[in-house]
Amino acid sequence: MKRNGIKALGAAVVALLGLVVAPQAAAATLTEVTNFGTNPSNLRMHLYRPDRVAAKPAVLLAVHYCGGSGQAFHSGTEFARLADQHGFVVIYPTVTRNSKCFDVSSPQALRRDGGSDPVGLMSMVRYVLQRHNGDPARVFVTGASSGAMMTNVMLANYPDVFSAGAAFAGVPAGCFATTNGSEWNSQCANGTLLRTPQQWGDIARSAYPGYTGKRPRVQLWHGTQDEILRYPNFGEEIDQWTNVHGLPPTPTSTDSPQPNWTRTRYGDRVEAISLQGTGHSLPAGGMALRAIQFFGLDTGQEAAALPNSFRWSSSGVLISPKPDATHANLAVKDPTVVFHNGRYHVFASTYTNGYNLVYLSFTDFSQAAAAPHHYLDRTAIGAGYRAAPQVFYFAPQRLWYLVYQTGAGGSYSTTTDISRPETWSAPRNFYSSMPQIIRDNIGNGYWVDFWNVCDSAKCYLFSADDNGHLYRSETTVGEFPNGFRNTVIAMQDANRYRLFEAPNVYKVGNQYLLLVEAIGTDGRRWFRSWTGPAITGPWTALADSEPNPFARANTTTFPSGQWTRDISHGELIRSGTDQAMEISPCRLRFLYQGLDPNAGGDYNRLPWRLGLLSQTNSAC
Repeated sequence: MKRNGIKALGAAVVALLGLVVAPQAAAATLTEVTNFGTNPSNLRMHLYRPDRVAAKPAVLLAVHYCGGSGQAFHSGTEFARLADQHGFVVIYPTVTRNSKCFDVSSPQALRRDGGSDPVGLMSMVRYVLQRHNGDPARVFVTGASSGAMMTNVMLANYPDVFSAGAAFAGVPAGCFATTNGSEWNSQCANGTLLRTPQQWGDIARSAYPGYTGKRPRVQLWHGTQDEILRYPNFGEEIDQWTNVHGLPPTPTSTDSPQPNWTRTRYGDRVEAISLQGTGHSLPAGGMALRAIQFFGLDTGQEAAALPNSFRWSSSGVLISPKPDATHANLAVKDPTVVFHNGRYHVFASTYTNGYNLVYLSFTDFSQAAAAPHHYLDRTAIGAGYRAAPQVFYFAPQRLWYLVYQTGAGGSYSTTTDISRPETWSAPRNFYSSMPQIIRDNIGNGYWVDFWNVCDSAKCYLFSADDNGHLYRSETTVGEFPNGFRNTVIAMQDANRYRLFEAPNVYKVGNQYLLLVEAIGTDGRRWFRSWTGPAITGPWTALADSEPNPFARANTTTFPSGQWTRDISHGELIRSGTDQAMEISPCRLRFLYQGLDPNAGGDYNRLPWRLGLLSQTNSAC
């Protein structure tokens, strides 16, 4: 047995996967199950059943990497949080042999009911279907590295059981086959075991001879710089599963849903995502969501999961100004945030004797205070009035957009790499002049806080006027960022302070959530909320009063001490990065600006700081 190969694989995967995902803790608990059925290789089984589960839940088998465990795969990936949101059950198996790798090599493992790990895994699935009223029409499998290899093996061995699978950094079913008892196949790992699509398809079909029924859909993920299971295996996997489905290995469509991702589709049966510059560090943040969307598990409970009232716990101050020789900043405010490639990327306004923008990034909010500040007036964005940013990835163009307000109204810059602040382009304007309807209604207010959100056909640009009006312009996805027109008043309030500024619009399942900042009767800032079936509304009040706000100091606890009475301009942390502005309704987090309650004077010179709200009354 090539122990050095197995040990290297396990150590490398543990080191890599421990760094790339920032999951939130799940509400329910992971429970070990014993005596679950035939178990020839002495696997352990842990089960994650959410507190709120569907009446007949889908079942996901989530298979760990070499050197890992079911408990580690549960805590280090996002599948449990997604199960909380969507009501499915997750099985987390654990290997007990010394290598901590699943058997994807022995003749017993590579045929249906032949023995070894696949038999024990199937016992777990049958146990959950019987004991937890699982839906046999919605059984899925996913895994990373060794778990991805086992995903492909299970899809080949049990095509009548699994509806679909998602393999993160794997190899074709049968590629790791050995006949000498070794768990390691260097030729396969190095990507030099090359076969024709027909040969790979025959290997998968031979796992269950004579089967002629429907085959599972397959989603494949691989990094181009994978140093453990080399990238050529990705193409071999595509060849295998397209052949199994009787499809040519030529994609029917190609797109880029995230930066450095190339997604190819082969009909509606096979989907493959190539990750430029990525190693063996899968799944990273947001990829688990893409997998459960591919499975069709992202519907059914979203509306119920968004409560009618919200309770929060606030961090202390996380981000403060970092003055330097040319930036004597008094405030940092108006944050926008995305989580991409294992890091939070935050852009915000700063104020010295005028407004400009700053960028910082970190892997966890506990590191935010130490993160370096990169001032964007040193880039092509330039000096002058720039404030209130919004950042998102516009997938149709494979570009990041930074939207912000300037003296010309709404402006934007673009880059292909969000992590390199020096690459942002010079500002360009959305409008040639202020739309007449805004000119007619703005009064003594200001045209501020531009927010873009898109559906499949159109992009919508929202803005406020500090005078009780919320405006909305539209253009087509194909024309974006040009062509904004048909500007209308999307919402208005006779009391300007109740509909003041900082509009946010998010996609939540099959509906949309609108947030707008208000100024309360006590002079403190807070947020109102509405929901609607479309970006254009109609909007129905959700939590929009001072006694029942979306976010306000009176519904927030401050475990480290109340450092602010204002919950002002902020942004929810999204489940994705793109123009859809999608969030999970479970355990919301809101990055916001707060203020020392004793501070006063000129608004522009107030000492704003950034903190993080975490929802404490999530329904899931």
